[in-house]
Amino acid sequence: MAYGLQEITPELLKQTQKAWELVVGEEEFASEFQALFEWIGCHIDYADPKGNSLAYAIVDDGQKIASGFGEIVSTKHHGGRKLGGLTKLLKVMVTPQYWEIASHKQEIIGIFVAAIKGVTKISHQNKSKTIKIYGRTDSLLELLQGIHDSMQADEQSAKLITTCIKGRWLEIAVK
Repeated sequence: MAYGLQEITPELLKQTQKAWELVVGEEEFASEFQALFEWIGCHIDYADPKGNSLAYAIVDDGQKIASGFGEIVSTKHHGGRKLGGLTKLLKVMVTPQYWEIASHKQEIIGIFVAAIKGVTKISHQNKSKTIKIYGRTDSLLELLQGIHDSMQADEQSAKLITTCIKGRWLEIAVK
């Protein structure tokens, strides 16, 4: 599987909502995902972000539905000074199809790697140099370690970024 980060169209959002609802059922979708999909629908104005967070889809090549979504904030300048832009990957939400992390670890790592690669491309546009993701739980920290290992082994990623684990943080430095 080769995932990529892309802007969300209303059709992609609609098809993904239908697919995710089929996985979990109507009631669970309403309680677990309805608010997320409503939020996403209001955060896809890529032409005029004004420093607000935007939603992006993480899609497996050739598919017409998202396997995950990323919430990204990107600004041209921060701190009132021209220090370059700031790009943050705030959240990654993964399809309920992969909720059993142990059974889908490689797919989840692929989704996170695609989100990070996509954020790296966005950060080049506003001259950001560092992206950080915090491992709040032991399982997320283990996942971040897997992402770090995967990105270290990927020659294409190595040309664009370096990664390291610092405490509970995965730190990604843009070259």
